[in-house]
Amino acid sequence: MRSTRSVVPLAVVLGLAVSLVPLAPREAAAQSSEFTVLVAPLVVGDGVHKDFAKNLGKEVRKALEAFGGLTPISDGDVKDFLKQYDLKAENLSPIEWRQMGGQMAASLVMLGTADASAGGIELKVSFINPKTGDELPVEPFTVADRKRTQEAAGHITAGLGVQIEYLRSIAFCSEYLTSEEVEDALRNCNRALEINPASGRALYLRGRTYMLQEAWGTAVEDLERVVAE
Repeated sequence: MRSTRSVVPLAVVLGLAVSLVPLAPREAAAQSSEFTVLVAPLVVGDGVHKDFAKNLGKEVRKALEAFGGLTPISDGDVKDFLKQYDLKAENLSPIEWRQMGGQMAASLVMLGTADASAGGIELKVSFINPKTGDELPVEPFTVADRKRTQEAAGHITAGLGVQIEYLRSIAFCSEYLTSEEVEDALRNCNRALEINPASGRALYLRGRTYMLQEAWGTAVEDLERVVAE
């Protein structure tokens, strides 16, 4: 069976992180892709100053702009949208921020929490694709105090870069699989699994790629892992 169907929308071919292996022409071209990010204020817990989320949001937008290829939705555009629909930012739930990101044509929406901890402020942040629901988690981390927003923004942006590399690899694996370019498909699937070893999506695509090679035993191993996840 050689027919394949992409399981990752081409819209997520972001191509922003530098690959550790040489890129094929279509992969290199995709590295200039632009996409938009809606930065929602983090939900702050007891013991965290209410201005922390607001200030962090500003720093994250600055960091994303400096990253290259990223277009954070401006604070002004967010305010205009909220005013248009008579909404208040502080009243929106994470699900509503995600819905808002979809309406504003955002590629990703940043969501998360900031809670007081023994070491300062613990942050748990994820970037969500509002259309597909795909989640790109950033490894949880702690900053010493509420003044460390620039440090936190740098950490968040670096974490996003790693996850974008994962999405880029997944998307190209799917493209190469569709065109039956087996070696390039395997290279990208393997790269995705280096970043997220338990990725069912990467295992599925790699299993389908092994089927093209008629490496049935290896294909079954990957596909059985998908079912087990």
